[in-house]
Amino acid sequence: MTSIVSAFTSDQIIALRTDQVALLTTEDMQAFTTDQIAYLSTAQLRVLGSQQLRAMDTEDVAAFTTDQIVSLTTRQIALLTTGQSAALSTDQVGVLSTAAMRALRSDQLASLQSQQVAALSSTELRALSTLQMGALGADQAAGLGSDQLAALASGQLRALNSAAVAALLTEQIASLATATLATLTSGQVNALTAVQFAALSTDQMVGLNTAQIAGLSSDSLALLSTDQVAAIETRDIAVLSSAQVGVLNADQVAALSTTQMKACAAPPWPA
Repeated sequence: MTSIVSAFTSDQIIALRTDQVALLTTEDMQAFTTDQIAYLSTAQLRVLGSQQLRAMDTEDVAAFTTDQIVSLTTRQIALLTTGQSAALSTDQVGVLSTAAMRALRSDQLASLQSQQVAALSSTELRALSTLQMGALGADQAAGLGSDQLAALASGQLRALNSAAVAALLTEQIASLATATLATLTSGQVNALTAVQFAALSTDQMVGLNTAQIAGLSSDSLALLSTDQVAAIETRDIAVLSSAQVGVLNADQVAALSTTQMKACAAPPWPA
């Protein structure tokens, strides 16, 4: 039987009691138009169950006002499908509470578009657990602004997977504070692309800690410019293995200071 909900007037929708709303079928929920959705009160929305909520068209969820989004319980936010989550507007995403952020499933976070991530406040981002941060992929990482990256706790930044780190734009890399860079794992540093490495300033190179320098792969070392090589602190140069030193090319070796040369564990002769 076809639902008659689509024929309801705005006054009729407003007049529905919460117990009546709770009895709406999934067919009824699918019959709502985007115009009708706007007339659902916050009290009416809060009684919707999982099947009712997940039955709603993505266009209807996207039509929620920010007040309606705020009225949803954390459980209801966590029940949204990945399609519904991806359909949320930047304004809707921007009003999610910290409790709602913590309730998001990994697949919901992975479904967010870069512009949605960009709309998240620093407070919203800091509410995410390390497990949730690990769910962010390349698309989501590309949406992070410099202020957002700076606001992340060290544990959150370290939780980003290699694909997310490799997706950061050069402007994002260049905006990272030296203290922030120092929190990256060796795996994350080695995940940086040639273009990303080129974006690192000499100050940022100085900011890399000894463990990060020691963990640089041969491919990563080969990507360093002469200025970047010259900026590596002697105490960090000293931890490079003979195999690492051996991959430096003639130009990189020529950029080493006499102090750096003396600190090398093995003669820095290019292969």
